[in-house]
Amino acid sequence: MTRAEVSVTNTDSVIDEIMRRHDLISRRAFEIFTTHADSLMSDFDDWLQAEKELFPQPSVEVRKLDNHFEIDAALPGVDPRKVDVKVTAEDVLIAAERQAPKAPPTAEAAGRAADGRAQYFRSIHLPEPIDPNNVKANYRHGRLHVSAPIVKSEPRAIEVHS
Repeated sequence: MTRAEVSVTNTDSVIDEIMRRHDLISRRAFEIFTTHADSLMSDFDDWLQAEKELFPQPSVEVRKLDNHFEIDAALPGVDPRKVDVKVTAEDVLIAAERQAPKAPPTAEAAGRAADGRAQYFRSIHLPEPIDPNNVKANYRHGRLHVSAPIVKSEPRAIEVHS
């Protein structure tokens, strides 16, 4: 596969997207809970299982170079047109969908929707502000590469009144 550019969307906040996924995970965790309400499994285990089933997190590497962050995410088998990168001045949100191999439907079909699609999701909070208007992303050989320039903050003098 050749290198494919991936569109990057500048957004004010990633909270709505994270909350939407949080609600889906919460509902699935409750479904899991109702199947064993009388056992000793914890709510936390139900949550982790639901999260793993619905939105497996891709492996991600974040590096800070001189004046930008480099982010590499493993997204095997993903069509670059199904990759969604959203950015704010402090966050990068990666969502992707791939067609999973057909398998008999089970409750443990980790990361697969009922129609066989797998959805990846990862939110990355960066330690320094970036310029969301100049973030670039591309996909090649199952890897998403994001380059995010760091905003240079100029030291400023603060006048002290006595």
